[in-house]
Amino acid sequence: MNRKTTVVCKFGGGTLARREDFARASRIIKAKPERVIAVVSAVQGVTDRLVRALEESRKSEGHAKVFAEEFCAVHRQVADIPEIGMLSQKLESALFNSYASHSPRLTDYVLSFGERASAALLGHFLGKDCVVLDSERAGIVSNGVYGNASCDVERTRENFSAALDAAKAAKNLVVTGFYGIDQNGNVNVFGRGGSDYSAGVVTAVSGASRLELYKDVEGFLAADPKMVKSPQLLGELSFDEASELGYFGAKIIHPRTFDPISGADVCVQIRPVSKPEKVGTVICEHGQQMHVAAIASRKGVSLVEIYGGGMVNSFGVAAEVFTRMARNHISVDAIATSQTNISFTIDQASSLRASQALEALSLERPDVVWVFKVSDHQAMVSVVGGALTAEAISRAMLCLYRGKIGIKMTSYGASKISFSAVIDVKDEQKAVAELYSEFFENGKAAKKAAVATAKIVPKAGARKSK
Repeated sequence: MNRKTTVVCKFGGGTLARREDFARASRIIKAKPERVIAVVSAVQGVTDRLVRALEESRKSEGHAKVFAEEFCAVHRQVADIPEIGMLSQKLESALFNSYASHSPRLTDYVLSFGERASAALLGHFLGKDCVVLDSERAGIVSNGVYGNASCDVERTRENFSAALDAAKAAKNLVVTGFYGIDQNGNVNVFGRGGSDYSAGVVTAVSGASRLELYKDVEGFLAADPKMVKSPQLLGELSFDEASELGYFGAKIIHPRTFDPISGADVCVQIRPVSKPEKVGTVICEHGQQMHVAAIASRKGVSLVEIYGGGMVNSFGVAAEVFTRMARNHISVDAIATSQTNISFTIDQASSLRASQALEALSLERPDVVWVFKVSDHQAMVSVVGGALTAEAISRAMLCLYRGKIGIKMTSYGASKISFSAVIDVKDEQKAVAELYSEFFENGKAAKKAAVATAKIVPKAGARKSK
């Protein structure tokens, strides 16, 4: 396939809620001079409904039929096509089976039904000159991890090439986002928001010239509009900057979207679906990296602090701590260490398991005298920029100090993409507003780097995007 004549367009759930939304997506695709591969999310709210349906069906066998009928009705409001009835029957069977099984395999399978239905609906609106490929037919290979899988891009590339050859007569294709199939034929979902990641995969394996993400917002903003009035629209970002903003809570894009297309000379465009001709933010691998591109923050953070003089010259303490976190499926984010202290952040949902794991470890290592504390209700506020300078970090620290915002921990990683501070969640909005004022208001503007910095490949053990 000629990459110059192929473009990948991804439509998220926020842009696919009603019949009119599918008709609009169809018009956008048909207006493209290139061949379009469309990647779709579930209809707005359907994945949340599937999660609740699983919970209820595991309590009562009778709920399966009720929800399957609801699923059918929601999608038939968009279009009454045979595929919806067939999917509803399969969903009812899966939900009925969930009464006797809490397996993650069945969970991921059920959660994939939103994208299956959405793809069928968009295919209907596009008409005969379109082929719909679910992830099974497209050959999107996942790694066997349930709930938050990754894609085997090279194996998928071979499969997808064959699928494209089989559909070469079609002007456009629709592909289900959000999930792949492992070597045993089981569904693995890519995590919430994972359809953006699917779109990155499809872009990489199809050789498309660009990826267009249609959203219900114009693009990336320099701060959360709920915390800052009328923040600046960011016209251009690098992959690293956009990924970091995604990790820190900018829900515009999944932070792993760029992994498959790294090194592929492909740019990503954020386009508002209400004005599809407009490009809000362009994201290229290196881009025009900024000293400060945006201010980001994330709630739901817990701070874990381990300290004590007994840790001095005690070998392997840090290794054992992080091994225990991994065994308990606790993702560690920012880390700060010294001879007598280890501090790190985790999702607040994992704080109880972290406390239990550390309590068990302290009993097993009586030779090391330490104290640990897990503090919930924290937030992480970050200054993000692909060419972040020491001056910018100093200004950020001074800004928070002047605002009387207490800093519990700071983090500045080897990638030099962001500087983060852990603070009480009650101070989050104030911190974001103060930092935005410092770097963007009163005639101040984020500066572009004089020279584009080289892409830094994280070393083993570096924080991974979720």
